[in-house]
Amino acid sequence: MRGCFDSSALIKRVITEVESPALVNVVRDLHAHGAALQTSVLGAVEISDPVITLARRLFPTSIRSLDAIHLASAVLISADLVVAYDRRLLTAASELGLRTLSLGTESGQELGL
Repeated sequence: MRGCFDSSALIKRVITEVESPALVNVVRDLHAHGAALQTSVLGAVEISDPVITLARRLFPTSIRSLDAIHLASAVLISADLVVAYDRRLLTAASELGLRTLSLGTESGQELGL
């Protein structure tokens, strides 16, 4: 399994928020099950042309540009799961057929490994 974390999820690992404990637990569980945990280059370095091209093609106006870049990155790494806390990003990920996870929220779901 490949899990892709957007910046709304990554920040909860650095700044403690209500959802942080649940997110820490799922990261631990995913890691224990050998999942590849990744993020878009937004979390680390500059963005490649293939990511930008795919983001423009898949999401011309339905979501914000940074969310489109996160989802394009998830598609390019063949992610099975998108972990995020942005409703529009989660909706777009679901529309692409990706599993989504938003732990510690009312709409959050548990991850069945």
